[in-house]
Amino acid sequence: MKFSFNTPEEETVRIVEELNQQLGDKVAAVSSGHGNIDVIGKGVTKGTALTYLLHKWQLEHDQLMAFGDGNNDLEILRLTVHSYAMMNASDQVKETAHFVTMSNNDSGVLSVMEKELL
Repeated sequence: MKFSFNTPEEETVRIVEELNQQLGDKVAAVSSGHGNIDVIGKGVTKGTALTYLLHKWQLEHDQLMAFGDGNNDLEILRLTVHSYAMMNASDQVKETAHFVTMSNNDSGVLSVMEKELL
């Protein structure tokens, strides 16, 4: 289960930190970008889901391409060498990804896919 809400973007980091101090051991708050905050069960992340699918489908990490713009994407960006942060991503996301592409609004994902896959 996930609970999401929106905050003023400049307050997001502070609110996430405060929530994580108060929520305890079973749930965690994470910024999903642009003022959005997700409250999810600890260990329930895109990264854990993707790791499960890799194992199930017998794929390797270098067979993945990942794109992200929010802190909830950090784990999937760490899973592959083909990781792309969107130009509109937070600095932490850009530092985690191996590459930076155009923003979501400028078709950044499509641009990379056309260049790398076609």
